[in-house]
Amino acid sequence: MKPGDVAMVKAPYAEPGRGAVVQVLRASRTAECIDGKSYFCEAVGWVVEGWVRDHGGTLQGPRLAIADECLRPLRWSNGEDEVLRIAGKPQEIVRDLTRQVEQLRAAMRRAAEGF
Repeated sequence: MKPGDVAMVKAPYAEPGRGAVVQVLRASRTAECIDGKSYFCEAVGWVVEGWVRDHGGTLQGPRLAIADECLRPLRWSNGEDEVLRIAGKPQEIVRDLTRQVEQLRAAMRRAAEGF
């Protein structure tokens, strides 16, 4: 996710709001006060513009803060995701895990040969 992205709200956000389309404005702070409403994001979050229903079905907007895990960017090109820059790209993580699994398998084979 990055400022300027168009994103769709997804689970684990409250079900009435899933599927709403919003525009990402900027990263949010842990506590945000937007248009007189308070938002608390324990993890990485974004201030977005759009209308999203909350758990009670009430429309919230036009600006609100939503956790990164509840947004899926809708991109028409391969843009760099700021969260991926921070956490690491999935390909890098998978490559590291694959290497560790192969090392474990080799160690298990060596141990089995000793019995």
